[in-house]
Amino acid sequence: FCKQLERLLSAPQHRNFRVINAGVTTYSPLLEYLYFTQELVSYKPDAVLQVFFANDVYDDLRYSALAQFDTSGLPVAVAPGDHWIVFPRRKPLRESSREQWAFRRAPTEGSSWLASQSYLAALIWHFVAIRQLNSAFAQLPMNDEFFILEDNQELVEPQQKGWELTRRYIGLLKAACDRAGARYFLTSAPIASQVYGHTSYDHFFFRGRPTEADQVHLKAIAAELHVPFVDLLSALRTAGDGLYFPHDGHWTAKGHRVVAETLAPALSLVIGQAPAQSPASAFPTGTNRIKPPGE
Repeated sequence: FCKQLERLLSAPQHRNFRVINAGVTTYSPLLEYLYFTQELVSYKPDAVLQVFFANDVYDDLRYSALAQFDTSGLPVAVAPGDHWIVFPRRKPLRESSREQWAFRRAPTEGSSWLASQSYLAALIWHFVAIRQLNSAFAQLPMNDEFFILEDNQELVEPQQKGWELTRRYIGLLKAACDRAGARYFLTSAPIASQVYGHTSYDHFFFRGRPTEADQVHLKAIAAELHVPFVDLLSALRTAGDGLYFPHDGHWTAKGHRVVAETLAPALSLVIGQAPAQSPASAFPTGTNRIKPPGE
């Protein structure tokens, strides 16, 4: 959606806005804060759009276990390596761990070189992996990474702990944007089953209907930080079908268009008020730059 957003912002104001896609796969608010303060801040953006995704809270929990903090408690680095968190779900922890590892590895383990080069080949491999999982489990396990979307009393405590961490890291990024003179915006990319309102056991392995707990928490965080929250869920729900690739979970061209058209008015209201930068000042090319870190 970044290039479409770039055009939508630039045309009505007759100014050359540049939208940089700074999103990195598997990054969560903790890593996005570090990425911004250690690298992206050098671009001197006018605005930063943070795009939350429903597995970000899970990732903040596991990355925090690998993080290094300075004497004031601020994160300074995250060590490499995996630290997967498993929720017992009324089962022995060993059994839950085996299930999570099995379906987490299934879509990628053993896939051919062709599957990494071709979307069609990857889709075929995905179907093969799902068939293997169906034969291995009487009922496929829930994906722990999206545990914040479950209405499960067993998960209330880790949900609260996870949201506390995510709230802190979002606040740190917002404060870093303030220091850099960049306006901060928050939004969330909903999964397909949140939009369509029915079960979607797709690429993200979420069985059943997800809650909207992520939207509630993010709106509360945005209100607390006094920052704009752009509601993509409502816009996508009114846009009809064809927004997500089937059995993939990512936006189609139509989905990206709806997102860009929803973000543009919210951003332009504030960005349009910024004075134009001269080529010799903060932006050598004379462009305004907007970064959306995160997916």
